[in-house]
Amino acid sequence: VIAVKGGRVSRLLLHPSLPLVAVAQRAELTVWDYSAQATAPVARFANHGAGGGRVAYMALVNPGAEAPQLLTATDGGGVRVWRDWCSPHGPKLTTAFNAVDDPPAIAPLGGAPRGALALWTQRRGHLFACSRSAAGPVVQVWDLASERCAQRLLAGPDGGDVHITALAEVATPFSPALLAAGASDGSVRVYDLRAGAYACHALVCDRGAAVVGLQAHLDGEAPAGAGARADLVSG
Repeated sequence: VIAVKGGRVSRLLLHPSLPLVAVAQRAELTVWDYSAQATAPVARFANHGAGGGRVAYMALVNPGAEAPQLLTATDGGGVRVWRDWCSPHGPKLTTAFNAVDDPPAIAPLGGAPRGALALWTQRRGHLFACSRSAAGPVVQVWDLASERCAQRLLAGPDGGDVHITALAEVATPFSPALLAAGASDGSVRVYDLRAGAYACHALVCDRGAAVVGLQAHLDGEAPAGAGARADLVSG
């Protein structure tokens, strides 16, 4: 048991090979060694900067590398990538930018406020970030290597009143590049990233109940058209 002080924990992230866990509390990050009865964190630093706000998402960039980098996204849309994030000498900032034009004001779910939503996909090297436009929600696709927005995905003509509340990548080495986005009205949109901004198929799951989580279940590793299937589980 790690006694973390300083307020509500918003996000946790485990190191892939070391007994370390990163803990986000609003805009502060601490790294703890859970293999010992630690009374103090291995590292502590502030995630202040681009976009401001609390840390709403964390992911590892190059998790298979000897020293993976830590990506954070705040509920204001600010993205930061840190290297040496578990060093007691302090992390070093690799890059920082604002990933959304207008963070969506999503209603609280389960008592916790929700702002900008993000998803990192290591296979493509893309960061998906949700914002809003006059026509409805927008998913912006960022190429992290070039730090540019490579694509914008729109909800379509029937998505003006919804918010994106969950994201999941649907992919195998043989499948097309697909992104599933759950919405506040219970619908799920599946985007084909190879096509245009409106290339999505809307699925109705449970109208009136927001989708709070999505998970892709991949059945088989055969090439597309040869029996491969991906199922989506929403909740």
